Amino acid sequence: MSTLEFHPLADIFPLIDDADFDELVADIKAHGLHEPIAVFEDKILDGRNRYRACMAAGVPCPTRPYEGNDPVGFVVSLNLKRRHLSESQRAMVAAKLATFGHGGDRAKSPIGDLTQAEAAELLNVGKRSVERAGKIIDHGDAELISAVERGEASVSAAAEIADLPSDEQREAVAGGEKAVSAKAKKARAAKKKKAAKDRGNDEEPMANPLIAAWAKASLKVRREFLRARWTEIMKVREQISPTTIVRAADPNGSGNSEDRWIEG
Repeated sequence: MSTLEFHPLADIFPLIDDADFDELVADIKAHGLHEPIAVFEDKILDGRNRYRACMAAGVPCPTRPYEGNDPVGFVVSLNLKRRHLSESQRAMVAAKLATFGHGGDRAKSPIGDLTQAEAAELLNVGKRSVERAGKIIDHGDAELISAVERGEASVSAAAEIADLPSDEQREAVAGGEKAVSAKAKKARAAKKKKAAKDRGNDEEPMANPLIAAWAKASLKVRREFLRARWTEIMKVREQISPTTIVRAADPNGSGNSEDRWIEG
């Protein structure tokens, strides 16, 4: 049996492996291949898994030439009908389609030249998911890319850790989907903290919503709150600390007064 290469368009979809592949080999060994392999430009356009299974089973692998004029639509349609791919897996396919054949150089116009938006529509996924998948493909470790393609990590979580050192990405992948999600959560938190620090605010977010509201409130609002809740505040004060709120003159001599906490 002569050896055939896989067409690049066929490679936008992940190969099946492990138990699924073993089942296919067993079925072909028992019943033969019912659907010929589609060949385009002397390469396998559709049927890579069947071809591999025939090779493993040692049975003939009939082929037929692809005679259509839309190889992209042909490959996408057949694979989406046969396989139950997650949104993350489809996003990875769409991201590959969006750069297929030109290595990111949009000056070239290869077969299936699609924008990210067009690829997203073809694969029925959001453009944002395709952008995340593109980031994973461009910056992610090979094991991280493979995990998303196998459906073992979400595209959103993988995109969050794609900028981390390769050893950290591989460690997360080795821990499974939950480990990737946990790593992504930490990465998001670190990015938010850094962004806050870059804005000149490196304080930790206030966990108590009342404290946060008080910090943002104007002096007028604070006074109105104290007047309305004065009796309750005094009761609490007696329980927790000998601290008293008094009216004090503005030290700048403006004639205005302000509320201050003093030790009584």
